[in-house]
Amino acid sequence: MPPAPLPVDEPARLAALHAHVDPDAGPDSALQALAEAAAAALEMPIGGVTLIGAERQTFLGCCGLPTAVGTRREHAFCGYTILQDDILEVPDARADPRFADNPFVTGAPHLRFYAAAPLTTADGYRLGSLCVLDLAPRRLAPQQRAQLRKFAESASAVLAKLRALRASEARLQDALADAEEASRAKSVFLATMSHELRTPLNAVIGFSEVLQNQCYGPMPDARYIDYARDIRESGRHLLTLINDILDVCRLDAGQAQLYPEPIDLAEEFEWTRQMVRQHAERRQAAVEIDVPADLPAPWFDRRALRQILVKLASNAIKYGPTGVRVRLSAAPDGGFVGLTVADDGPGIPPEFRRRLFEPFARADSGINRTTEGTGLGLALCKGLLDAGGGEIAVESAPDGGVRVRVRLPRAAPESDGSFGDNIHRLDRARGTGTAG
Repeated sequence: MPPAPLPVDEPARLAALHAHVDPDAGPDSALQALAEAAAAALEMPIGGVTLIGAERQTFLGCCGLPTAVGTRREHAFCGYTILQDDILEVPDARADPRFADNPFVTGAPHLRFYAAAPLTTADGYRLGSLCVLDLAPRRLAPQQRAQLRKFAESASAVLAKLRALRASEARLQDALADAEEASRAKSVFLATMSHELRTPLNAVIGFSEVLQNQCYGPMPDARYIDYARDIRESGRHLLTLINDILDVCRLDAGQAQLYPEPIDLAEEFEWTRQMVRQHAERRQAAVEIDVPADLPAPWFDRRALRQILVKLASNAIKYGPTGVRVRLSAAPDGGFVGLTVADDGPGIPPEFRRRLFEPFARADSGINRTTEGTGLGLALCKGLLDAGGGEIAVESAPDGGVRVRVRLPRAAPESDGSFGDNIHRLDRARGTGTAG
């Protein structure tokens, strides 16, 4: 059997073939249905939808051949079909010199009749065929030829949709690769910025304390001590902002690592009060604590909870009037432990409440705003709580006052028993652990 000559556009045709479908992907359900429908409509025992690759013919749909996976290209009748624009009909393969010695004619299944219409792309490339075959010689009636063309057009339309799907998948893979690369770049940025910004700031803060405390002798002018204190406070403020930005970036990138443990809320509330004590004294604010003695311990990351409590208490002091009263309280709340940070300040403007948890959102966002900060506090609190299985809500009464309600899980989730998890817990117990 002489093999079919290659089409003049063979390289471009093969490129179009691989753009539409992976020839090794196996049968397609829609093309399988078309092969069966064509065989039934034309009253043929065998029907198929084939693709002609560089070396093999592949069946994307076939009926009547129990083990039809594919054939060598030189044995494929369809190799001749892709050389023409219309139907190729072989009334009797034994009488056609192109196919008389074909192994599928001389041997099982002993094919005698073949008819096929090429599957043509919108660009004019013929990728394969929709074919029907019989074990006895015959000819197609004009109506049957028209039906065969319609089935081939339908198969070509399916291939066009498969091409669109492959193109979408390729774009998705490219987008995923770009996102992963961006995530890696973000990780490198975070690691670099953590070092490059924090290290010199710590030096600025440390040396300003040395100057303020006059460790190497008295200052010639007391104003230098005040300047050193200003440098220290500004450095601490800037370091806090940098830490907040980096934490928000980590949460946004899904890189935050929380290590939950049982929390003594009375101890944490008192720690929080000490952390905001100087701020409260400057504002003449009163910070009160109310924790029931029999309160169950919540299960949460200690460092994350301290960030949350300090930010909520600091906000209440910062945005309240001079002499504001801030109350930290806790109570059981179903399967959670509920925490409340409440104040008797002026409340939150209604137009701002829907943006409370957006990064950089501030009620006084104008140039001449009266309080410091970036508006990251509540966004960071919500991100940490979301990551740790907690919840947060803010209530503001019409007559003033704000209540921030936090819910923390009560039950300790089972540890996955991983080596890294156990090492971190051991470090925590020794006081050497680091929180992500």
